Amino acid sequence: TLESKTLKSKSTRVIRRWTMQALAQSLDTWHTHAHTQNRQRHVMGKIIKRITHMAASTAIDSWKQHMRDATHEHAKNQRTLYVARKIVARMMCKVLSETVETWRWTVQEIQQDREAESRREKVKRTIITRMMNHSLVIVVEVWRAYVSVQKANTFKM
Repeated sequence: TLESKTLKSKSTRVIRRWTMQALAQSLDTWHTHAHTQNRQRHVMGKIIKRITHMAASTAIDSWKQHMRDATHEHAKNQRTLYVARKIVARMMCKVLSETVETWRWTVQEIQQDREAESRREKVKRTIITRMMNHSLVIVVEVWRAYVSVQKANTFKM
């Protein structure tokens, strides 16, 4: 029947429209939700990027500060080393000066000892020479006396 066909056709169109509206509404909801998720993903990506950049920036800043501190510490150590070397050089100069002075004094003492020994040797030689000369004079005198006695004894005979 025509009426039943018409009713069936109209009800099918109404059901189809409701189905399409429900489907469209669910697709719109899904689209909105997907768009929101995509937007949140994008915002979260930006946040993560910012945090990562901040962490990298903080790491780089702390590395720069560490390098500044290390450079400052190195310069301080170099200055300390330079000062220590100068102190050691001065001490070495002083020690070297004292060593040279001690050596000079020792050489002077040895030279004075040698000169004193030389004077003593000269005096000894002079005394020995005089003693030998005196002994020689005595020996010569004794020999002369002996020769005189011998001559006198020879003529008496």
